[in-house]
Amino acid sequence: MTAQLALGTYRCRTIPEAAVREAASGAQWIDTAPNYATGQAQTLLAPVLVARPHVRIATKTGFFTAATGADAVNEGVLTEDQALAGHSLAPQYVRWQIRRNRA
Repeated sequence: MTAQLALGTYRCRTIPEAAVREAASGAQWIDTAPNYATGQAQTLLAPVLVARPHVRIATKTGFFTAATGADAVNEGVLTEDQALAGHSLAPQYVRWQIRRNRA
């Protein structure tokens, strides 16, 4: 079995452009997370994915930016103390983050 090519967005500075090139090269996977690119990686990828439905995403939950922590507090998913930690695997947070990742 041959490994498939993929794009990792952890330290990628030009996420949309890299994703377009990745898809054009025949690669089918993009690795991302809600805390990459100061919380903007998934948003930056969205239009690329809409235009290229064959590309698959691997994403994560747990770590989050301060802005995402504030959103989670505002929506009653985390307490302020939990949000200060910058990471949570509490079941209610994981469910909430998965919904956001999918959107």
